[in-house]
Amino acid sequence: MVLNYYTPIKTFWEGLQSVRETGAFRIPFRDILLDSPEVYGFSILRKAILTYEREHGISEEEGKSRMPFYRQFQRRLIGPELIPFVSSLYEEETEYNIGDFPHLVLTFDYQRLAEHCLSENVFLFRCKYEEEASIASLKQSLEREYDKVFFDAENTGFAPDSRFVSLLYNALLEIRPKKETPHKEWRLALFKTPEEANYLWEKQTILPITTWDIPLSCLVRIELKPDYREMPELYTALIGWMKHCGLVPEQILTGLVE
Repeated sequence: MVLNYYTPIKTFWEGLQSVRETGAFRIPFRDILLDSPEVYGFSILRKAILTYEREHGISEEEGKSRMPFYRQFQRRLIGPELIPFVSSLYEEETEYNIGDFPHLVLTFDYQRLAEHCLSENVFLFRCKYEEEASIASLKQSLEREYDKVFFDAENTGFAPDSRFVSLLYNALLEIRPKKETPHKEWRLALFKTPEEANYLWEKQTILPITTWDIPLSCLVRIELKPDYREMPELYTALIGWMKHCGLVPEQILTGLVE
């Protein structure tokens, strides 16, 4: 199996800057908590909590379905102060891109990428799109975790062996709406403290960012989209740039590979 990574040409350009020294392509990760204040996976987790409470005779007023998942006035989750960084990939048969303007599709070998993730403590997983299955899975975890969360109007706390925060991150990172099923999205995820992250000024705000290096041995194909045959000037320059960086376009670039 292979996974596709869609990238603007500028990002590809930046990701190859150090390839001669590292033998790797550098990809950017985004802080997923900044994508939207309304996280779909959190709504599913709250449904799972409500279902658990109904089955155990706990009223909504006495329950925990309304407990805050965010720190006060922040876009950070309760629990350890971590930034969840992600980068998205898509299965081969998925027709999903970043627009009609020129961009690249980098195709990675799943097995090699998964092995590299294991060695680097980076998570790789496929998103889940079935709401009922997600609620059932979360509810099963709540059988162990519900009583380990302490919540009232002023404070939220956890027992020492609580894994409730892990449920929060699972809901955040993995669960997607059913309508997005055709995307067949996979996610690379890693966590950093605010001190470990990098930051940039963009669109009139400060954004936390980080990057991660993927060995070129994981890369099996590069394709210029929407149609390289309609962009001869850019395609020619891309071939030259790849050679300048030490890549062999004849082995991986669509249109040259025999």
